[in-house]
Amino acid sequence: MNASALIHDGQGRYLLHLRDQREGIGLPGCSPCWAVAPAAQPASYVRIRGRVVRVTTEGAAEHIEALAQKYLGGSYPWFGGRDQVRVLYVIQPERISSTRG
Repeated sequence: MNASALIHDGQGRYLLHLRDQREGIGLPGCSPCWAVAPAAQPASYVRIRGRVVRVTTEGAAEHIEALAQKYLGGSYPWFGGRDQVRVLYVIQPERISSTRG
């Protein structure tokens, strides 16, 4: 599963953007683990284990659009079409580790 964005919100949490809601990947209160790797160096990943504190579709499309404007300098490309539902997971990290040490 590919995330469109995983960013730190400046308040100690991470925001994970996904396309469409996936069953079982993170219900509020659960403690899943995500690994994030750059495409150019997949062995150089960061692993985040944390508690999902919120899952919402409300405002998620607008949020990913704002991120695209900020970091890509233009509109979000909407891979897979504009009819997709954007889902925003708010994660309170419990442990962060990296292959870089």
